[in-house]
Amino acid sequence: MPRADDLELTLARDARAGRSDRAQSSPHAVKLRISGALRRYRTISMGLALSDVVCVVGALMISYRIRYSTRPMPVQELAVVLVAPILWVGVFRAFNLYAPQHLSPPEEFRRVIGATSLGIVLLVMASYWSKSSFARTWVGLTWVLVLVFELTARRVWEWYEERLKEDGRLAFQTLIVGSATEAARLAEILKAPASGFTPLGYVGACVPSAPADPLPFVGGIEDLRQLVHDQAADCLFVASGSISAQDMSRVAQVARQEGVEVRVSANLPQTLTSRLTLQTVGGAIALSLRPVRRSSSWESIPE
Repeated sequence: MPRADDLELTLARDARAGRSDRAQSSPHAVKLRISGALRRYRTISMGLALSDVVCVVGALMISYRIRYSTRPMPVQELAVVLVAPILWVGVFRAFNLYAPQHLSPPEEFRRVIGATSLGIVLLVMASYWSKSSFARTWVGLTWVLVLVFELTARRVWEWYEERLKEDGRLAFQTLIVGSATEAARLAEILKAPASGFTPLGYVGACVPSAPADPLPFVGGIEDLRQLVHDQAADCLFVASGSISAQDMSRVAQVARQEGVEVRVSANLPQTLTSRLTLQTVGGAIALSLRPVRRSSSWESIPE
């Protein structure tokens, strides 16, 4: 007859085995999925970092040769050139320039200029700490050259991304969250070539009385996490005007749990992103639209 201690150990092992089996069979007890599009974006991010290293090192070496001709580079200046790639990539990462899926071209342009300028300032400070002396001509030439190199490289990468979006390799498999009308409107926009999104269907707060043809209704928002798995979605595109704050919180929670992208539409006409800023107003997030400043000559033109 088994002892009580042996029986307890057996029951404990069975309980642990049962929990393990349930965890493996649970549809949500899985690691975060990395979609094909997101994987390619990560590859592009590594390529961007590599091109940034080439840009800054190339600019430093070329500007030094222009300034000093054939004079060998001293050890102190060479040490700064070797440290420059680490410093440069760190600054560009701080400006969030290695997440191209989250940046519009105008915003990326502004951030590249800001990151380049800050990077040059930090390099000058590093040269001061290393007891080397950067001539003003060298600093000025380096800034101009690296800015030209960076903007050119980013333009090439942007062209490459557009090509991948056109053939669908860089398109997020997208579930639209919202009402049938809003979902149909967003689907037409997202179906445009090189949009970077492929609509799979839409998720609503309730079962629609009529389907948003040709976009199918895949389920309710209460089953959003399961729907992300069933549809193999890697992006949730939210029609902000048709869901509640509670539903938006659910979307954010599911996106965090499943590691999927989130986009929120704004009911605005075609507007330059440089005129838009996010502001916190109490417990709400507001999108601030800066007005267009008209000159006196423009005001004098009759309507």
